[in-house]
Amino acid sequence: MEPSLKIILSFIIPLFFLLSMQGCIQTNTPATDNFSFSIVTGETKNLSDYHGHAVLLDFMGVACQPCQQEMFILAQLHQNFSNLSIISIDVWTTQGETTQSIQQLKDTFQQQYGIVLDWTFGLDDAQGTLGSRFASDGVPHLYLYTKQGNLYYTHLGYEAYSTLAAQVEALLD
Repeated sequence: MEPSLKIILSFIIPLFFLLSMQGCIQTNTPATDNFSFSIVTGETKNLSDYHGHAVLLDFMGVACQPCQQEMFILAQLHQNFSNLSIISIDVWTTQGETTQSIQQLKDTFQQQYGIVLDWTFGLDDAQGTLGSRFASDGVPHLYLYTKQGNLYYTHLGYEAYSTLAAQVEALLD
């Protein structure tokens, strides 16, 4: 291999890796902040059910690598902020993900890492309504809401624990 090709590849490969950790990119734009969703038990919930609680919404896909990495961060937040409600909603139902996919993810985390993912998990409808409204630019897509139900912070892509925890702390103060 020529030296110039080695130099080019030494820049492209790390750049590709960094870009892949930003999130699984899709298209469109988010809409309003009120909706209903189905939790894995089949029960229907509304975002308004959580008013009075600070809420971190995690729009994700089970097969999305950055989303899987984000689960470690969400587990830490869930452990460290008992007054924060976390809701992870799988928006890749149009790609075949189901409640079984979510359960498999939870089982894998418990078996391989000893981490129990015990916050609320939900599922988009078969048409991908929530994905097109809230995660059209990609997943993971995080939305942090105040106790009054107002949007406080949003982030597309993988978010470091320190950054997200600082946002949660600022919101809860």
